Amino acid sequence: MIRPLTRALTSAVRSLVRQHGFDVVRYREPDTSDALRKALHVLTELRRFGGDDSFREETDFLRFCAMHYTNSKAQIFQDLFVQYVLAEKRDGFFVEFGATNGVGRSNTHLLEKHYGWGGILSEPARTWHEALKRNRNCTIETRCVWDETGNELEFNETSDPELSTIDTFSSKDFHASSRKSGERYNVKTVSLNDLLAEHHAPHVIDYLSVDTEGSELKILSAFDFTRHRIKVITVEHNNTRAREGLHALLTTNGFERKLENLSQWDDWYVASNL
Repeated sequence: MIRPLTRALTSAVRSLVRQHGFDVVRYREPDTSDALRKALHVLTELRRFGGDDSFREETDFLRFCAMHYTNSKAQIFQDLFVQYVLAEKRDGFFVEFGATNGVGRSNTHLLEKHYGWGGILSEPARTWHEALKRNRNCTIETRCVWDETGNELEFNETSDPELSTIDTFSSKDFHASSRKSGERYNVKTVSLNDLLAEHHAPHVIDYLSVDTEGSELKILSAFDFTRHRIKVITVEHNNTRAREGLHALLTTNGFERKLENLSQWDDWYVASNL
């Protein structure tokens, strides 16, 4: 049943996009359940914004998603947002934390595998380490990104490991009930400044993906934005109080928030001088 639905939705997306002079690009057979979800999402959002000129940026991005969604691994097209902004850049450089297994809901898998990017992936949850190293060819860091290097923090690895986080953040958002029975263990920390320095990251970071289930503001508040030129940042906020703190921090450092109508529990930022 899923495959016919996927084909029908893909056809609907393609038909809608062709009305605007575009077509869907398909590189390989996608996972059918994921393709179904993404096709439905693109179709729904195109219908929501497509007829309103005041949402031209949203519509243009959704058209781009409709052409490329079969290759996206990200949960809400963060990977396609990067390539929409950077005009399908090849051979760029990314930094992503937390990276989980490097494939499912990955914001950078597409960039590495289809556009030849390199970069750094950080993931402290032990359950992901073996798969992450097997699935990706870039630099892997298993310390926990934090505001300081050399600390030891209690980490909560949950039964749904994508919700794992530093234990002090376990109850800070709407996933709190899912984190009550996690496995706790200590992890070593590394600051974002030191992570980039130790792994010889280039001055220009094309994309920074921050998804740490609560500690995003603490990490970025300690980062020296003058050391590197970052072009695109996506950061999860989960609609917590930290969202406005993140917005204030990033706008102060020269970033503009984009596509709030589409980014849901994330905020997406682009350097204003890009």
